[in-house]
Amino acid sequence: MRLLDELKAEHDLIEKVLGSLRTFVDLRVRGEGDPADAPAFLSFFRLYAAGYHHAREEDVLFPALVKDAELPETKGPVPALIAQHHSMAAMLGE
Repeated sequence: MRLLDELKAEHDLIEKVLGSLRTFVDLRVRGEGDPADAPAFLSFFRLYAAGYHHAREEDVLFPALVKDAELPETKGPVPALIAQHHSMAAMLGE
């Protein structure tokens, strides 16, 4: 269960940074806030969320769900989540 606890904590961190990003965007829309902060948000989502966190899910959690929970590998939640990860990575790449 340690992996699940760690992944949940990572999700919580990602949600908090996402909330900060929303605040940053609101400030920028009003002409406030420092535009120099934007690259740090992009780096966090590219490196931590899309890189480190998604890799842990795809390399460890999802194979365990297929093997131990007997979820199908080619349909259902596992490939749907992988597709979401790839979509997010492509968006961040733009």
